[in-house]
Amino acid sequence: VSGRKSGSGSSGRYILGSKSIDWLRMGKDDFNRKEIESHSSELTNKRIDPILQNVNQIEYNLNVKYMPSIQDAMPYHAVLFTLWNETKSFYRANDKLWGEVQQCIGEGEQAMVFLRSSGPEAVKQYHVEWLIKNCKKLRSLMHYGMQSMGYFYRFGKRDPGSIKEHILLFRQKKWKAKETKNEVPKPDN
Repeated sequence: VSGRKSGSGSSGRYILGSKSIDWLRMGKDDFNRKEIESHSSELTNKRIDPILQNVNQIEYNLNVKYMPSIQDAMPYHAVLFTLWNETKSFYRANDKLWGEVQQCIGEGEQAMVFLRSSGPEAVKQYHVEWLIKNCKKLRSLMHYGMQSMGYFYRFGKRDPGSIKEHILLFRQKKWKAKETKNEVPKPDN
């Protein structure tokens, strides 16, 4: 909480600008759900967005290289692994997606161990290309999971603009209200 504490001791009263808030007496109903969800979403975005930007930059750099190296492929997997740690909950709702993401993570980690523990003579270009391909699949799956939870885009209905649209909307609401009363509605002409 930013602000200054009022008085001495631990009264729990803070002064924010000209408003005094007693945090100890506030109940759970003092914050509405939208405020909490909005604040939580903002914190999540602040935590995840820099990682997503890093993923984009690394993938772009890999895509424009003629022959990516081990030094290019390993950071790609590392940043995706970091993103996965921050977004695991996005994938758990879909068992098939969760399994595929887990498989990509596991295979990527095995490849990372091989690349780290093998000497330069043992690492071939196809190992690097395989890790990059696995990372691209992982990224695609993770984006699908995040979007299925509405992280990137949210689709909503636009507000009615014309008088005609307002009247149609009003009639639809009136029709639904009649249906809930178990009446047989008469169509409006």
